[in-house]
Order: sequence, then C-alpha cells, then structure tokens
Amino acid sequence: RTLSGLLRGLHEGGYLVKIEEVSGAKAENAALTRFSEQRVGGIFCCNFNPGAAFVRRLEQVSINYAVPVVCSLSRKNLPGTWVDSNDREGTQLAVQHL
Repeated sequence: RTLSGLLRGLHEGGYLVKIEEVSGAKAENAALTRFSEQRVGGIFCCNFNPGAAFVRRLEQVSINYAVPVVCSLSRKNLPGTWVDSNDREGTQLAVQHL
C-alpha cells in the first residue's frame, strides 16, 4: 500500500519513477552510486538493511547531492524523513473490532 500510494502521488506530480530491488551491501551501494550519477530527485527506501554502513552511505548521498531521502523504517537515526505506522493504535483498533 505504501509503494502504491507513493507511485500514484509521484505520477500525478509528473515525476518519472525508477524502482530497483537490491539485496546485500554491494548491491545497495551500487544502486546509490547509480542514483547519484543519474541525479535523481529523491530516494525512497523500504525494507532495506538498516546497518550502519548503508545508513552512512545513504546520508552521504543525500547531503552531497542534495537528494531528499524518505525511509519506511521505524528508525529515527536514519537521514531524511521516515514513514512509520502506528502499531499500537492499529493493534487496539483490531482488538476492539474483534
């Protein structure tokens, strides 16, 4: 749902979207290099390895190329903006419904 809503909003805003599926540190770094070389307008990361090395590289790309970053992880130490769900409220609503 998050990706679907993101894509819809970007297309409505006239943005060209590039999606890459990467796995592992080598592929993550290669993708960040490609994004910085292509001068992308922003990066949205979801379901990635939040290890310290990748987070530092992501922050470097964001700062060096003035690229906004949005992450779908519940880690406030990540650079840029992060999108999170309210698990506590969601659980309470589910229990109330049942």
